[in-house]
Amino acid sequence: ETLSLTEPAMSLLPNPPQPPHQDPAPGSYCELNPREFHARPDLVVFLVKLPAETPGFGHFKQVIAVDECREVDAWLPRLATGQPIGLVCRDGGCSSRLAIRLSRLGHPVFHLAGGLWEWNQDFRGAVASPAQGATTS
Repeated sequence: ETLSLTEPAMSLLPNPPQPPHQDPAPGSYCELNPREFHARPDLVVFLVKLPAETPGFGHFKQVIAVDECREVDAWLPRLATGQPIGLVCRDGGCSSRLAIRLSRLGHPVFHLAGGLWEWNQDFRGAVASPAQGATTS
């Protein structure tokens, strides 16, 4: 059985995710489904523990593959102030924890809910472009 947090329970989190129709408030982040995430080409996307060649991410402003969550910290000073950040991992677990941490640092953070697994379910062959120009750390 899958457990989910109710709206009142979500409000008890230190920085709960914001609804996808608005940019995240300072100290919070937005959870986006794959279609909403795909519709944000302005994002600098961090592929956490995923290969730089992961298909479907080539249309984003920049794609950076990192092996560890802490490697994202080294990239933050290179980003413009207020640059929206997108976070993706295999199943959404690692990147959601990273979203909570990064949301406290001032960049608008957008998290792909369900991670690459959900992305692949939604786009199953529809988005085949690799993350061209992806950078690895």
